[in-house]
Amino acid sequence: MLALRVLGGFEVLLDGHEVTELTAQRSRAALLVLLGMEGSTTRDAVVGVLWPEHDPQKARHALSQTLHRLRGSLGEGWLETEGERLAVSAEVEVDARSFEDLVDAKEYERAVALYRGGFLDGWFLADSAVFERWADQQRARFERLHRLACREAIRVHRERGDVPAALALAQEWAEIDPLEDEAQHRLIELLAECGRRSDALAQYDLYARLLEEEELSPLDETVHLVARLRQAADLGPLEDPGDDAELPRPPPTEPAAALVPQPSDDPGPTPAPHRPFPAFPFPSGGASGRGWRTRMPGWARHAALAVAAVATFSAALLIGRGMRPDAPDLSAALPPGSRLVLAEFGNDTRDSLVAGVVTEALRIDLERYLHSSLADPAEVARILSRMRRSPLTTLTGDTAREVALRAGIPAVIDGKVGAVGAGFVLSAWIVSAEDGRIVDAALATAHDSTELIDAIGSLSLQLREKIQPSVALLSPPAHLARVTTSSLEALRKYSTAIRVWRDEGNGARALHLLDEATTLDSTFAMAYRARATILMSVGASRRSWTEALTEAYRHRDHLSEPERYLTLATYYQSATGNLEEASRAYEELLALDSTNLTALNNLGTLYRERHDLPRAETTLRRCVAGDSLVLTCRLNLCAVVHALGRQDEAHAIAERTIQLFPDNPFAASELGQIAAAEQDYAGADTLYANLSRFDLPVPGLLEVWLAWVDMVRGRVEEARRHLSNAQRIARGTDPETLKSALFGEAWLDLEVTRDTARAVEEMEAALRDPVLADRDPIDMPYLETADFFLDAGRPDRGAALMEAYLAEVPAEWRSGEDKLLYMDRGRLAMEEGRFEEAREAFGVAANLPGSQMYVLQYLGPLYDRAGRPDSAIVGYEQYLSATTLDRLVFDAALLPSALERLGELHEAAGHASQAADYYRRFAELWAGADPALQPRVEAARRKAEALSREGGGAVTPLSGS
Repeated sequence: MLALRVLGGFEVLLDGHEVTELTAQRSRAALLVLLGMEGSTTRDAVVGVLWPEHDPQKARHALSQTLHRLRGSLGEGWLETEGERLAVSAEVEVDARSFEDLVDAKEYERAVALYRGGFLDGWFLADSAVFERWADQQRARFERLHRLACREAIRVHRERGDVPAALALAQEWAEIDPLEDEAQHRLIELLAECGRRSDALAQYDLYARLLEEEELSPLDETVHLVARLRQAADLGPLEDPGDDAELPRPPPTEPAAALVPQPSDDPGPTPAPHRPFPAFPFPSGGASGRGWRTRMPGWARHAALAVAAVATFSAALLIGRGMRPDAPDLSAALPPGSRLVLAEFGNDTRDSLVAGVVTEALRIDLERYLHSSLADPAEVARILSRMRRSPLTTLTGDTAREVALRAGIPAVIDGKVGAVGAGFVLSAWIVSAEDGRIVDAALATAHDSTELIDAIGSLSLQLREKIQPSVALLSPPAHLARVTTSSLEALRKYSTAIRVWRDEGNGARALHLLDEATTLDSTFAMAYRARATILMSVGASRRSWTEALTEAYRHRDHLSEPERYLTLATYYQSATGNLEEASRAYEELLALDSTNLTALNNLGTLYRERHDLPRAETTLRRCVAGDSLVLTCRLNLCAVVHALGRQDEAHAIAERTIQLFPDNPFAASELGQIAAAEQDYAGADTLYANLSRFDLPVPGLLEVWLAWVDMVRGRVEEARRHLSNAQRIARGTDPETLKSALFGEAWLDLEVTRDTARAVEEMEAALRDPVLADRDPIDMPYLETADFFLDAGRPDRGAALMEAYLAEVPAEWRSGEDKLLYMDRGRLAMEEGRFEEAREAFGVAANLPGSQMYVLQYLGPLYDRAGRPDSAIVGYEQYLSATTLDRLVFDAALLPSALERLGELHEAAGHASQAADYYRRFAELWAGADPALQPRVEAARRKAEALSREGGGAVTPLSGS
């Protein structure tokens, strides 16, 4: 007897004994689950789910091998094969199928007793996205059945007057799924009916706390119920309050009080001083739109038979969906201002991609007119996560209804694409989320593919007239084909590219498809913007994504209003560096859609770069409160709070983020950054070393971080080892990390070992490295390298690199690097003894975005070289006291020398105690430095002890460990 348990996890029992070996053999277990659930299927169907990426012959071989191994573990009797068909025998018991049979038989209480939890709860098959989508669909189906069974079993007990039995069922339901709103509502209601008012209120408080941890709040009806409980003197049967009932609501949660969780597949931030949130190539937010009318397809020219076929098809479809002649008026079912969830259209055509194209184009057009009425993808992903499903779950009509119910959204737009001859029939219906009633519907037809975009526009217009009747009275705006593309094939390739990038992360294929789309339509602005976003995400050359952004900018009039503002902001921020214009574009977007996460996150980082920290904090808190699915918002908020001097709060944010994202390396790295910013480099070393358990998405990055920590602590050979590892790992995978590793060795010898000749040789060798030498000129690190040569006492080489930068990089692409240009001009003036010119150049740079640490690192050396020791002390100490999470990259090369030099300056000025303190800090920082550096450490230690005695302070011998 073989028993398969898939509700609440995964377990296989053979004659009553668990077959534990299958738990670790995921592909075999997945095959067994698939066969057990389907009962009977074909070999092709199985390989299409479990090995979709394999060559057909290899996939069938993998199936044969896996079946052979399963038979080795489970014997022969459980599986029946006949040609291409595979079937499990009648003796195989699957708890999910038994559960479904009990629900079908209306034996609800027995069904509830059998349900142990979600389908394959906590069990995943990472190698097959198709299997995971199938599992998601099963999980959603069984959750619906369980909800139905619980609801009906409770109803039956209440009708019998057995409230305690109903209460017991509600308690079990809430224990299985504590975040299920209906379960909690029924439990609170039944506790009150049993006269247990205090228990009902305590249960609500527990429920509210659980939701608060996820930045959610109870449903309105539950809030009303509890408000009435708190007011009621008599706990009789409770009826729902009317719409006009005046009831108190719980106080609003401050956005800062609860930082929200996020699914583990968040891609994480880019490892940079600030973390931009990619303006992802999905339509975002809504736009103020004007109604329009499109030409209708010329069906009158075709045979009456075709018209009849379409009419019959649509009528049957709507009848099948439950449309009734007495369907209620939409205005009552969908009040003004209501939001909707757009489901992914079904497909009844031979073209497997057409439904995706229709859904994507319809989303674009609806969002142009309905402002923020459509639930955006980030919100849907958050709700799916709360439902314990992948954010990439296909949003079928039923799943969309569940999402809508969770979000308090009253209706869903569902639909299907059908085929009639060479033509298409687009059917859409507005469905009540509560009970699945169709409250209205729309239909559009296309004679062939050339009319499909027009048909989508017609369908959109009909839906908008039903959702917002006033839209139809407005003057006509741009045609959908102008906003997207007049080429259906280009739209198809765009839609496929978005799905490939979103669901698979396959940048190469997505970019190829977008190239094809823009070849078909050279004005396809959305495709250019999507291309730029993906190119930036995969670390492509600056020219490639700047050119794509420029094309999107050039054709921006073809974009919907939200997309246009995103394009403007990204173009100004990333291509031209005009942060003022970028901020203005994000602000305009937020005026349209106040919850747009891309705008909130990026605007917050722009305020930070422009030194407006209070506005940065306010904006980033709005981002965090608006949606917990974006890790970058949390990390940027943490950096801003730390920069404002609230270190304890920054620690709390970072620790909470780690709790919420235990599998995300960038969440874990934040504490390392904080430790480094607070100059706790032993702690930073430990925290960064612990990141080795993660697979960082940027190859070699962890080795660079560890090298920087070793550099600042004087551990030269360890730093070299990490930098060598980073070069090996990053070569051929990540040019930016390779550059950091190559340059790191040169800076190590220039600033730490003070071997200038070796350092210059290493930098020259780095610039000859094929990965750097073969880069596009606009990607060459001219200004970074000029800075190095100026520090190395080679002003001629530094000046030549600055000239090459000005010659090679177009002026319109340079403003974002003005701070580095002014810094290098200041450094050159400093080297040539023109100290007042240097000060003026640094002053200009200080007022440019993102320049704090760039300027502070040179204030001390500037006044030092100018022979003004008092000002030099102030400059060095300003550098040391700066509060920013960006310190490590600067401190790695500069901190030891700054501490040592401050000791010398204070000693020369006769400040014995201050000099002793800086010498001591230097000696402690380098206590574990390499033997070659220990003479400097010992000299500082002796000076600290002597100066302490001289200053009359207690002498604290310094440890040499």
